[in-house]
Amino acid sequence: MSLKGISPKEELSLSRSVNYKNTGFKPEISPYEVGRLLTKCIDSGNTVQELTDYFQYGYTKSINDLINIYKKSNENIAHLIVFDEQELYKRGIGYITFDVARILVKFDKKHQEELAVATVDYQMDRYDLEGMKQRMDRSGLSFKEVLKEFKKRKEDPIVTTLLTFFLDKKVLNLMSSEKGKQVFYKTLEMPEIKTLLKENNKNIVQAQCSETTYSLTISGGKLTEEFKNSIDLTIERLLIENA
Repeated sequence: MSLKGISPKEELSLSRSVNYKNTGFKPEISPYEVGRLLTKCIDSGNTVQELTDYFQYGYTKSINDLINIYKKSNENIAHLIVFDEQELYKRGIGYITFDVARILVKFDKKHQEELAVATVDYQMDRYDLEGMKQRMDRSGLSFKEVLKEFKKRKEDPIVTTLLTFFLDKKVLNLMSSEKGKQVFYKTLEMPEIKTLLKENNKNIVQAQCSETTYSLTISGGKLTEEFKNSIDLTIERLLIENA
């Protein structure tokens, strides 16, 4: 069987990222991107069962979960969703694993940004999200009411995640290029950013970006609006200068 509708380069990235725990490779692309390529294969004539057999899964659920992450996730949080062994800015916290994301995408897209940030900040796992979904379905309570309940069950958040958008056209062009991510992560290591963090007793514990959005997971307590604006404007200015 061959994979339909994708290029040889896409097929290689897909093969190294799907069922990676049994292939020995580190995932080259995210669950969202995997789902996008699998969808292209299906739209071009492959079946879910064919893809399941091709990637040596024992059942179709994993392929369907990956496709659902692509089709059902809010695009603004797609960059936060990663495989466990995927290359990251830093290891540790500040991202959402595939196992958690497949539950998160069962929520309405309009709630997913708030839920994604809460999942990172309060270190929620798949069981927390499954419990939230069941609570909403059985009680008739709103999303915000249930989220508030589950936050109370956790300790105070150990980090705060800032989710924002690239606005400048020059920056958007940069981020859509091959060097975009590399420049973004180098920007976070610049002295001006480090000074701003130090002056506010903050540390970046994780950073993720896409072509249009980025997130910073920051330790050191609550983020003031002044700090949020300062770091956002500083990052965008440095990206413009280094584009």
